[in-house]
Amino acid sequence: MSTNIHILKAVRVAFGYSQADVAAMINVSRRSVIRMENGEDNGLSTFKAVQAEFERQGVRFIKADEDGGWGVRMPMGWSGPTPEIRNASSLQGRKDD
Repeated sequence: MSTNIHILKAVRVAFGYSQADVAAMINVSRRSVIRMENGEDNGLSTFKAVQAEFERQGVRFIKADEDGGWGVRMPMGWSGPTPEIRNASSLQGRKDD
């Protein structure tokens, strides 16, 4: 794996996406995203798809090296979830984060 599960989850949360949102983006079940975030073995293909989707959205993942641990660089101009996502009633009070 070229990044780590906790970094993928952090990016999901930073974008304001629910597990269901991410599942819809990559055309898998929400349960697949849950398994991936829990580090279950069968989540490798989901992991790769989530990472590829976030990279498509402009996220750059930084590998751990001698200077530090895993990291992420958000897309240029990113300033948190969009107002539509922050205010979406369907995303309020989620239990999947």
